Amino acid sequence: MQAMVAAISIVLSFWPASVFGASTETAAADEPTLLGMPSVDMRHPFHAALYSEGAKAAEHFGAKLVLADSQGYANNQTKNIKDLVAQGVRGIVISPMPGVEFAIDDAVRAGVPVATVDNVAKTDKVLVHAGVDNVEVGRAAARFIIEKLGNKGSVIEFEGLPGQSATTDRKAGFDEVIKASKVKLLTSQPASWSRNTAHMFMATAVKTYPGFDAVFAANDDMILGAMDALTAANIDPASKLLVGVDATPEALRSIRSGQLSATVDQVPSRQAQKAIEYLVGYIKNKTMPPQKVVLIEPELITKDSVPSG
Repeated sequence: MQAMVAAISIVLSFWPASVFGASTETAAADEPTLLGMPSVDMRHPFHAALYSEGAKAAEHFGAKLVLADSQGYANNQTKNIKDLVAQGVRGIVISPMPGVEFAIDDAVRAGVPVATVDNVAKTDKVLVHAGVDNVEVGRAAARFIIEKLGNKGSVIEFEGLPGQSATTDRKAGFDEVIKASKVKLLTSQPASWSRNTAHMFMATAVKTYPGFDAVFAANDDMILGAMDALTAANIDPASKLLVGVDATPEALRSIRSGQLSATVDQVPSRQAQKAIEYLVGYIKNKTMPPQKVVLIEPELITKDSVPSG
């Protein structure tokens, strides 16, 4: 037995090293390209959908998506970007929170390209932004409200987190269309994407503007918070026109039950797919995206178009 082992050792010692090198290189080439996603907050259905759809897209393009949950804090997202770079990811897909631009720039300087989804980062170092047309999100909601109210009545608006591009753009689109109509905008308040904050503001608005006809909130969490406040005030949500954004599972259930009037779907699957497609193409072949900003058309979902579930 010892003689056999010795003989095998002698044979291996004379085997060309290039054969083993080629085998190692092939194995490395077959390994998926590691991408990182420092998610805003996996507790939120939209961001959970961005990750799950991104993971599918990554697998399709021969990559693997590594998750880091920032739990709603910008300082966590900054740390997660740095940690992902240290872990050796080849690229990063991110919905950037305000204040993380320096970490994005550092990642790019370290040779890690960054693609944004959902929100635009305030830096020119990003490879590509693939997101919904948020101005059109606001316009779609406004057009629906105007049509359903017969171009009359009044509406209350809840904005997202100040400083984020999605907040600014949705408000711009909504206000543009409403102000060109005969529907009166009673008030517009930033509720920072928060269900609890929107609930509190709506409880006050019910007393301040008792005759309002509609509510638009820049995400579903806020419109659901407004709906909760109406119920608490003994006002049937179905008696008002309520419109949100995100097409979250709870919002879709509320549309089916008739309490919520509509939601605007950002189509997170297409955002994630496009961002990862361009990111992997750049990493593997240095292929530049066709343009720096790729905008996806939103989809309005009402009781007539809500999927069964």
